Amino acid sequence: MIDKDYMSISENKALKENVFIMIVCIENQIPLFIVGKPGSSKSLAKTMVRDAMKGKSSKSELFKKMKETYMLSFQCSRHSTPESIEDVFMDCADIQIRDAARKPFVSVVVLDEIGLAEDSEKMPLKSDPTDFFKNLSLNEESQTGCAKKSQVKEKLPTTDIQVFESALRAQHNPQDAESRYILVLAESLSVLDFVIDTLEETNKEKPKTIFGSGFKDDLAYTTVCHNVGKIQKCMSVGQTVILLNLDELYESLYDALNLYFTSEKRVVDIGLGSQRLQTKIHPKFRMVVIANKDKVYDEFPLPLINRLEKHYISSTSLLTARQMEVREKLSKWINDFVMPAEGLR
Repeated sequence: MIDKDYMSISENKALKENVFIMIVCIENQIPLFIVGKPGSSKSLAKTMVRDAMKGKSSKSELFKKMKETYMLSFQCSRHSTPESIEDVFMDCADIQIRDAARKPFVSVVVLDEIGLAEDSEKMPLKSDPTDFFKNLSLNEESQTGCAKKSQVKEKLPTTDIQVFESALRAQHNPQDAESRYILVLAESLSVLDFVIDTLEETNKEKPKTIFGSGFKDDLAYTTVCHNVGKIQKCMSVGQTVILLNLDELYESLYDALNLYFTSEKRVVDIGLGSQRLQTKIHPKFRMVVIANKDKVYDEFPLPLINRLEKHYISSTSLLTARQMEVREKLSKWINDFVMPAEGLR
């Protein structure tokens, strides 16, 4: 089933198992859970199966004998509600009833990153356990070395500032190689000026900076969609974007963070829930997420962390040698002032 769009993909064991079990379950309409860390070919397998199973229009003679497949994706997040998930199943059922009467056809609901919905206060995944587990499950932790949560979030060493600057300039990868977008774990926002100056010097254009907050209006669904629209615009024109305190929308960017494009058009799905838009990503587009290091360790979802290139910048990382010398003198003076010599007590 491998066509020219996938010739550069290694057909490893995880990918083969994912593709095989998806095809079997789709053909027989069996619910399926695939469990595995980022990089275990879950999304890739879904894309390959979607592109292959086109019924009579399939490129492969094998798949021409199988059902035509329509996948309706739903991006799970902390915004997910029982009603939104139920609606996507109802839409999928309507499509099935409409098209199955005239051709071999199956519509499929794809719940992307279903674990993220567990953070929703609406408890959208609550169901009768006896119904929930009437499915086939493929757990890839053993074959991909999936680490435990505590292992993945182990503390990072401080990144050398020259290495960090090289990452911002996308100079640490071979020519034309795709660089992952950057997650900066910072102790304060003092790193922001350095990031902006470096990116502006590299791209000869000031990056777009988008701030969020914990205020109620900034957490509203309409505000999240508005910010997603700003990011989409930057993606299409190739403008670098810096994101701060936008925890509510990171889930909508997962498809873009995968950095895998099945064609030269570089198109990805962006959106929340079932509201998705295809967005073309300009080759020059770059994304930098800046977040407090403690918040990353304690609150960021692992699927998000593992999709980004991580750099920890301490409060002293950006100081020059002269500034470090002054800092040490000030620190010594403060200690002497607070804790006077023993003979003066």
